[in-house]
Amino acid sequence: MKIKGDAKKQGGLEYPIGTELLVEKDELQVFFEAKQIFLATTPHGGFMTHRVVTYSSDTPGSPNYGYGTEDGYSMGIVFFLRKPGIRISMGRSEKKESVDSLLFVDIEPIPGTRTPGFHFLRRVLPSEKEGKTEKESADKEDGDAGNLGKGFTEDTWFDWGKGLVYLQQKVDGKVSMTWKLVDFSTPE
Repeated sequence: MKIKGDAKKQGGLEYPIGTELLVEKDELQVFFEAKQIFLATTPHGGFMTHRVVTYSSDTPGSPNYGYGTEDGYSMGIVFFLRKPGIRISMGRSEKKESVDSLLFVDIEPIPGTRTPGFHFLRRVLPSEKEGKTEKESADKEDGDAGNLGKGFTEDTWFDWGKGLVYLQQKVDGKVSMTWKLVDFSTPE
């Protein structure tokens, strides 16, 4: 990913600080059907950044699927600055639990370094579909859905002036992905 440029509007949001991102390589096809990707930031209420992904209305899976309708978008909290121990959540399950939450753990050393970073813990509950998880529904259809639909946790560390520098995701308590920033440069 790289920064494409400033964005006055970010999908359905219009935050004071907006940036459009450009995906150069997406081996996992996380943004396969994405039309645009933004970071939308507001300095009010503790400096908060959302990731906003827009989808064409004619794309299956778009929140506003159907020809002739407006583009749809999804969003999630990426980062916020408040005191450690604060958790911000988005969405609720049928059991009234937070579907996606982000906890500011503390300022702690970035793994493998002595550099202090902002440590966050994201928790996402398993998907529910007609009373069953997506995996249970998919198992009946094609026998195996892997980790699709399972809940997960992500520990992330942000470095001042660089942004996200380390991420470790776990599914069922087992490490499923580790991401580490290996090179950083600023435009000349």
